[in-house]
Amino acid sequence: MRLTRWQWVGVVFGGLVILSALSAALGGGGTDSASPDMKVRDARPIGPPGGGFFAVIVTGRENSDTLTAEARKLCGARTHCTVMAWTDADLAGRGMPLTDREADAMVFNYAVNRSSGLEQALWDCDVFARSSASECM
Repeated sequence: MRLTRWQWVGVVFGGLVILSALSAALGGGGTDSASPDMKVRDARPIGPPGGGFFAVIVTGRENSDTLTAEARKLCGARTHCTVMAWTDADLAGRGMPLTDREADAMVFNYAVNRSSGLEQALWDCDVFARSSASECM
């Protein structure tokens, strides 16, 4: 069964929201300041304070592997972190949960959960060419 983009977003974010809330309640999660090395037009925290959710605006011309490296830098040592990217700032996520319109317009999603060992990057393969369909949203 192939999940739709919105279903993938729901699975990843649902688990990370719960884990982020638990981490924040226990005093973990790090800070929400954006890395000065982020090579994108805009990177800002969204969602609950300390939640590790970031909205990023990209041009769509970036090297797809570079996006993963930059997302890792933005997440830093956070236990739970999600970086979502859009090419259109007007359609970018403004808060959590995302609207259907925001989720449909997303072109990149990076999620890490160091507690479980999850690290996953997914791309809109209409924007970023990938060698495997399993890397597509």
